[in-house]
Amino acid sequence: MKGDSLPDGHHVVRYVGGSKIDDGIVHPDGFRGQTSVNWLECVDGKEDEQLERIRSLIRLNPGATAKLAVLKVQTIRTLQDGLTVEKDPLPAKDGRPEAPCHANFSGLPESELDDGQQLRVYEALADSVLALHPAR
Repeated sequence: MKGDSLPDGHHVVRYVGGSKIDDGIVHPDGFRGQTSVNWLECVDGKEDEQLERIRSLIRLNPGATAKLAVLKVQTIRTLQDGLTVEKDPLPAKDGRPEAPCHANFSGLPESELDDGQQLRVYEALADSVLALHPAR
């Protein structure tokens, strides 16, 4: 249900544009702005099958060098008090199918006064990436 937290043992994938990645390392800016992620275990199958389904649901036109960064939900929760990942399924829209796997980070610092704190959280998220996979 929308707003429910994802289980600790599960994973999310975050779309990261190729300009936000150097030598297989995601820059903190890869997490700035949008809070959107996709819940990997929402899809049945092996990891490659899950990733393929997620690719079909992403509502972006992935660049050739863009990646899907995998993070563990439990790790995300340890980065800052109140930081979690919540279900946010998207309805079908503009010819795109519904996206039941869509989720959002919740609890990120929002104010510009918290910019230093935001950067620390984005750096910690970037450091927590377990794997990168092609976005297309």
